[in-house]
Amino acid sequence: MIRNTEDFLAALRAARRAATPLLAIRTADPASATMLVQHSLNGAVNETPLLSWDIMAGLTALNQAGKSMLDNIVGEVPPAALGPATVLEAAARLIDDAILFYANAQRVWHDAAVVQGIWNLRDTLNSVGAMLVLTTPSGVILPPELAQDVLVIDEPLPSADVLREIVDQTFAQAKLDTPSKEEEVRAVDALLGLAAFSAEQVVAMSVSKHGLDHDQMWERKRQVIEQTPGLTVWRGGETFSDIGGAPTSSVSSKRF
Repeated sequence: MIRNTEDFLAALRAARRAATPLLAIRTADPASATMLVQHSLNGAVNETPLLSWDIMAGLTALNQAGKSMLDNIVGEVPPAALGPATVLEAAARLIDDAILFYANAQRVWHDAAVVQGIWNLRDTLNSVGAMLVLTTPSGVILPPELAQDVLVIDEPLPSADVLREIVDQTFAQAKLDTPSKEEEVRAVDALLGLAAFSAEQVVAMSVSKHGLDHDQMWERKRQVIEQTPGLTVWRGGETFSDIGGAPTSSVSSKRF
């Protein structure tokens, strides 16, 4: 089980060593996942051709090696004009060790041409050590046509240590004194469960010269929780003692 960022990076490196051609990363922050994949390459990040595709921007290069490869694989077609299926045709021409990030694949893989195009890349990319990385939201389920051929890795949410760093960095950027340990603990408790970018925004909006507005931080967390169908946060002020009921000592031991 992937519990932290180090486990996630180790899984990415193992996938690269195994020449895994098709990888799906389920993440709350696609930008973070893309950055961590690049980080997992260590010193080879500049030499590894990196490309990215999304429905708005089309196919773009993420580094100079990717730009050189991009010019060779798209031919006369403008990279921005490549759609969900046609970009997969171009991906068949990826060279050794290249990585193509394919954003929000869950929005388009219901299309027969897209799901077939992804599957067709399995053996093609495996033969050259290239990789197609599908970035999707957390909890997404692969279509049955791809379930046996795509490796799925979940990016973990930020740990308490990472969130503590976010809080301290935000205070430093606001030119405020480092918060006390108690303030850090309260802040991290409110931020747990948020993606890094979301946590940064929440802290930035909640900090002032008087410290952190913890009520605002918890409100943002409640909003995130309530985006999950079936989950809500009870906002009443009741406590367990308000529920009532007989105390344990008065419960009869009689069996029925």
